Amino acid sequence: MKETVNVKKSWLIAGAAIFALLIVVVALIFSLYLGFFYVREGSKESQTSSLTETASLTQHTTTETTTETLPFETETTQAITTVQAATVTQQTTAASTSPAAATQGRQYVTDMRYTLNGGAAGTNGPGKFTGHILNGKPEDSNGVFVYDNGGKYTGGFINGKRSGQGKWISNQDVSYSGEWNNDLRNGQGVMITAAGDTLSGTFKKDKPNGMIIAEFSNGEKFVGNCINGIIHGYGTYYRADGTISYQGLWENDELVSQVFLDMP
Repeated sequence: MKETVNVKKSWLIAGAAIFALLIVVVALIFSLYLGFFYVREGSKESQTSSLTETASLTQHTTTETTTETLPFETETTQAITTVQAATVTQQTTAASTSPAAATQGRQYVTDMRYTLNGGAAGTNGPGKFTGHILNGKPEDSNGVFVYDNGGKYTGGFINGKRSGQGKWISNQDVSYSGEWNNDLRNGQGVMITAAGDTLSGTFKKDKPNGMIIAEFSNGEKFVGNCINGIIHGYGTYYRADGTISYQGLWENDELVSQVFLDMP
């Protein structure tokens, strides 16, 4: 009986020890869980703090960059302004050397002695010029030159030479009205002889070149090609009533091949 009681006591003691051990194990597991939880939360807080610091640093860096960029932008603006000012200065300088600006230095003269000598025979000679001059030479869009022999030219002058639109009349009543260049008839123009014959067309270096129309005082007319003042190429001759008299091929002012003939 005594031994039975001892066995029961032993089992009770063993059960209590096992229960205590279980409590210790549970407490240990709970402690580990709490430790892991706090470590994880601490990691999150550390990451959040790191992100906050990074954002703050980025904002600070951006602010510093912006602050540092502003002087550069100011310098750039100043440079652009300087370039624009230089461009305006260059344009102003170019304008001051342009022909339009050069006209500001012109002087107006009356009956200034001058000699035209760059054109064809009959269009040159000494005389008197009235108009604007530049550096002692005629420079005017509508100057007047009166030859000593009685002829007259009215029109453009550039650097002392007839250029632009102008009209020349010789002392023999031969006239040319049209374009000039460097003292020569050059461009579209009309020449009228003392007899009243008219030649109109293109002139090159003082001579008819290209298609011309010659209208004679008797009413007849010629339309054809001209090279250096010589009829060369196809042409048509009209009677006074407008009908065709003949047409054909000219070479060196001579009709060499007649392709149509209408006898009266």
